[in-house]
Amino acid sequence: MKQVWKKTMAVFVSAGLLLGNGASALAQEKPVDKEENVYANLKADGSVSGVYVVNGYQLDKKETITDYGKYESVKNLSSDTKIGQKEDKITVAGEKGKFYYQGNLKEKELPWEVSIQYVLEGKEVSAREIAGKSGETEIHIQTKAVKTYSDFTENYLLQITATLSGKHFSDVQAEGAMQANVSGEKQLTYTVIPGQDADIEIRGKATDFEMDSIVLKAVPLSFDVKEEQMDTGVLKEKENAFLSGVEQLNAGSHQLAAGISGLTGGGTALSRGLEQLGDGADSLDVGAAALAKGSSDLKEGAKNWQSGLAQVAGNSQQMQKASAQIAAGLTKLEQQLNGQGGEELQLTEAIGAVGQLTEQFGTLVQASAQLGQGISNAYNTGLELEGARTAQDGLAGQSIAANEAAAAQLAQLEDSPEKTAAIQALTNSSAVLGGYQTLGAGYGQLVAGLGQLSAGYQGENGIQKGLEQTQQALQTMNQKIQTLGSTQEKLAALRQGVHQLYAAYCEGNQETPSFHQAVIQYTDGTDALYQSYSHQLYPGIESVAGGMETLDQGAGSLKAATWALRDGSRTLLNGLGSAESGAAALQEGTAALQGESNSALAEAKSKLEEIKNKLTGEGFTPRSFVSEKNTHVKAVQFVAKTEAIGKTKEKDGK
Repeated sequence: MKQVWKKTMAVFVSAGLLLGNGASALAQEKPVDKEENVYANLKADGSVSGVYVVNGYQLDKKETITDYGKYESVKNLSSDTKIGQKEDKITVAGEKGKFYYQGNLKEKELPWEVSIQYVLEGKEVSAREIAGKSGETEIHIQTKAVKTYSDFTENYLLQITATLSGKHFSDVQAEGAMQANVSGEKQLTYTVIPGQDADIEIRGKATDFEMDSIVLKAVPLSFDVKEEQMDTGVLKEKENAFLSGVEQLNAGSHQLAAGISGLTGGGTALSRGLEQLGDGADSLDVGAAALAKGSSDLKEGAKNWQSGLAQVAGNSQQMQKASAQIAAGLTKLEQQLNGQGGEELQLTEAIGAVGQLTEQFGTLVQASAQLGQGISNAYNTGLELEGARTAQDGLAGQSIAANEAAAAQLAQLEDSPEKTAAIQALTNSSAVLGGYQTLGAGYGQLVAGLGQLSAGYQGENGIQKGLEQTQQALQTMNQKIQTLGSTQEKLAALRQGVHQLYAAYCEGNQETPSFHQAVIQYTDGTDALYQSYSHQLYPGIESVAGGMETLDQGAGSLKAATWALRDGSRTLLNGLGSAESGAAALQEGTAALQGESNSALAEAKSKLEEIKNKLTGEGFTPRSFVSEKNTHVKAVQFVAKTEAIGKTKEKDGK
């Protein structure tokens, strides 16, 4: 199994890594830039059983590669050229283009120690002991940073993924995991930030315990972080220093005339209010962008869902047509068996008709199964879209509340064209955001309707079960007739069996509809749901998504108008500063304010830049994992994989 995984990962590296620009053409004696991809095989308890490194190069020309590493063995993954190995020095001739070689390390160590424990019914057991067992199960995964590798553990994001089969696990509890259901399996993904250790607990009920490999991946932390997305708590502290300078300015301005003092106080309050309003406009602009993105994604998912519903509606029409053909065939056979004519002729024609009906039922049962699966898939997709829509609804509600708060602040300002434009933009924004709440009821009813159709289709009393039972009855009747001797006996058995099938499938009334009528009602309901979604709900989703795009653009205009008001208030305050009385004191306070604010803001920006660099990975230079002699390393990443539990060798090889 380990060899299969190694080969698979080598192919993956050769196909997908080193997508950036190649290294510059260097003299033969100079090192060549490379990437190290470290792979580790772990035992089921997390201990390391083996580590190997795939070294990758992008060569601009044919040249000799010199590399270093304490390898037990090396292997050329790109050509048949022999690799030279003398102690820790590796040399090999590489052709122009991508070149890879693998080295198996002597030391079995990683930057993170991994420990995995298994608990069955409250008792800790080994992986071998828990394999194939059933009961309440716990899986504990811990990681601990190795101090000698702090440059990796302090700068690398660690991702841990455990995959649990729905066949072997139920009632799974995994706090802190990002969960995804893929092809009947629950994928649990945990993210460990640099400098932190992991302590993970997974609980569930196991049936014949079997588990795929746990996979750990580590890559340098690199987020696309914008300053407005960061916590500005540090900047708020520096803002207090700025306000202290403003207080000195106010002390000097107290010497101005009483009227100017009052006007200055009002102007200061106005400026502060507009500063807060400007911050709110910034937040609204960011929120509108998020809503527009989410609406676009929701629209795309709704479009795909419409295609799925259209296919379900088409299948239901085909099923309705097939059922009508069977009903017509049963009616004709019922009449034929009750008519006049020679018994031998009646028997021959009836047996042929029964065979034809049996084939038609086989086709109908198959079409019904496809329809049932399509309805189930559409229902599950609808649930996923409902979750996305609910999340968007929550964002919309928050934005409406923010709009109302901003409008209340604007109402306190004097009338101006900018104020009018800002209030109108907020009103339009709230109207568009309200569209999500209008969509909510119709969307929920449609998903609930699909759920009822899916539930009614399956089960002991469902359409699918009824069709299968009718098909079985036809086959049983056909087999029984073959065992009878005389023509009269066979005809009698045929008449009785066909009459029972005809009565159940074709005869019915409003209180007790026939099976064919039930099929018609069910497929008509499926088509009605599709028509409702296609002509009412989906156009509404498109309309709201379009409104979100307009809102995103309008939020930018609102932001500009709000900051225009703020700039106007600053102009007012600057004009007041021209008063002769107290001009000297005002100038002194302004000078002090300038010096203090510049120093405080510079320090705040430096701190913010430090945090941003930490998140984006700027300033981090990777070093070689295998040897400090390797000085031209562009990137290092780690992938570790545990043994699977309870898997046969044949299964692992697939």
